[in-house]
Amino acid sequence: MALVGVIAPHKGRAIAIEVARAAAARDLPIRVHVMGELAMDPMEKEDVGEMLTVHGRYGADSFAKVLGGIAPHVGWLPSQAPETWSYALTDLMDVGLPIAATGIRA
Repeated sequence: MALVGVIAPHKGRAIAIEVARAAAARDLPIRVHVMGELAMDPMEKEDVGEMLTVHGRYGADSFAKVLGGIAPHVGWLPSQAPETWSYALTDLMDVGLPIAATGIRA
């Protein structure tokens, strides 16, 4: 699954790490790929193993190419706060990925 942008606490940072941690602990075939930023301390990195990869920032002109190299099955938006506009959602929809998002009624 692909997360896009700066995955801060209100954008679901803890949820993304917990999903990767659970996948690692249960040896599940789930990989979380962050196209952007998600800060982790060394202990969190150890807990998630290879289940969570942070690919760093991308340019608007390279989004589809970077995403194609990852080849995710779904775009994930675990946000915990409403937004007036989501560039991440727009970018993911533009490339035709199915979207999994938090039901926060925003």
